[in-house]
Amino acid sequence: MENIEFEKLLRSQEKIVKLLASNQKLEYCLDIICSEIEDLLDNTHLTASILLITDSKLRMGGGTRVSDEYSAAIMGLEIGLLAGSCGSAAYTGKPSYTENISEDPKWSEFKDIASKQNFLACWSIPIMSSSGGSIGSFGVYSSHTGLPDSWVIYLVKFFSNLASLAIEKDISKQRETVLTNQLHNALNKMHAFIRVMPDLAIILSENGNYVDTFGSDNDLLYQKSDQILGKNISDVLPSEMLNEINSVIKKTLSTNEIQRYEYQLDVAKGNCFIEARVAPVDHYSLKNKDRRHVIWMARDITERKKNELAIEKLGFYDPLTDLPNRRLLMDRLQETIKSAKRYKKIAALIFIDLDNFKQVNDTVGHSGGDALLCEIASVLQYTLRDTDTLSRIGGDEFVILLEGHDNTNQLMSSEAKRVCERIIETLKKPIYIKNKLITVSASLGITLIEGDIITADSILGNADSAMYEAKKLGKGRLRFYSSSNTTISS
Repeated sequence: MENIEFEKLLRSQEKIVKLLASNQKLEYCLDIICSEIEDLLDNTHLTASILLITDSKLRMGGGTRVSDEYSAAIMGLEIGLLAGSCGSAAYTGKPSYTENISEDPKWSEFKDIASKQNFLACWSIPIMSSSGGSIGSFGVYSSHTGLPDSWVIYLVKFFSNLASLAIEKDISKQRETVLTNQLHNALNKMHAFIRVMPDLAIILSENGNYVDTFGSDNDLLYQKSDQILGKNISDVLPSEMLNEINSVIKKTLSTNEIQRYEYQLDVAKGNCFIEARVAPVDHYSLKNKDRRHVIWMARDITERKKNELAIEKLGFYDPLTDLPNRRLLMDRLQETIKSAKRYKKIAALIFIDLDNFKQVNDTVGHSGGDALLCEIASVLQYTLRDTDTLSRIGGDEFVILLEGHDNTNQLMSSEAKRVCERIIETLKKPIYIKNKLITVSASLGITLIEGDIITADSILGNADSAMYEAKKLGKGRLRFYSSSNTTISS
């Protein structure tokens, strides 16, 4: 089963479990179950229906795509081996798959009405009660001949069990004398489903008491199951989480809607990101039928979160050097400009372009050039303070944003010049790449960040212009950009 299909199946299961916990009419619940399997199959050629048994006779229970004419033809049909696929399945208690309705003897009396509906094949599963008898049948009709694949069979069996829960719940309403026993059986079925789910399921009372835990991922519990049952979440979970969790429980019960909540918790398997889906459950307790509960379904989404963070990082960091990219640089530059305007601080921007980098690529290849850029990134980072920003904005171009200070223009200029001279001197040392010693130099342009009429683009452009003036002077040189007009000064 694909992850996407399984995710859809879990969502459908959550929706139906919430529906079954409500007081909706049986026919509505069965219509929703049929619609859910049709959506999961994502096939307009398939139609789902649920038939109910009353005194060994069939009647339509659910299925929004089934016509009134077809429903009327089924009404009162006695179950048996020749009562079509659904009637046969209900009679034998075993699946009945018809590959071609027009050629199957059990459809001889009904093939004409089926043909009018463009039903050419039918695959049916009996709906069994908790006591083992047939209470209906779940059928899927196809407008093409053939047998169902494994995914269709799995879904029909899965949803026939959910239909069984809905039907038994309805029967229990009508038979008050056996209400407790039937509700107990229905809950056992729900428990059985929850136990085999890959997620952790926790039943919490409206006051936050642990009532039950199910599922295969008990490693997502903050404490072992036998240590928390009967306790309140305030006695188990970190205090900083309690307000939010209580709020989720209250909102779930007040709105009768599924709530989603993400949290991070140190559990048995380590520090995990967990996604919870919380749905209301009525009549969970047989002894206290009016007390309300929620089912808290927890899923480990740590890997998904890591992938999301990695994708987010790609948007702000250079994948080769792991330095901030142009986008992140411009964000930080905007903040520096705001600080310069508001608090009259002076900062500086240094534009660095490696000299004759193409020759390096010709010497050691592009992979060697990439390795050299990574080494240079480390060298440049080593020359800076923690508060400064070094970024790679493309190719062999790096930019340094020096943090602003409450100092004079001259002091900031001196500081920026010292940084540049330190970089020029550091780059004179050869770097060992692919069994070769490579010596590089860089041209550096400096511009100060000061005044009220400045923008991020103009500052970057000024530093770029100063860098090109430095490059005209030869390798390993630096130049300042003057704040007046376009005059370049050293």
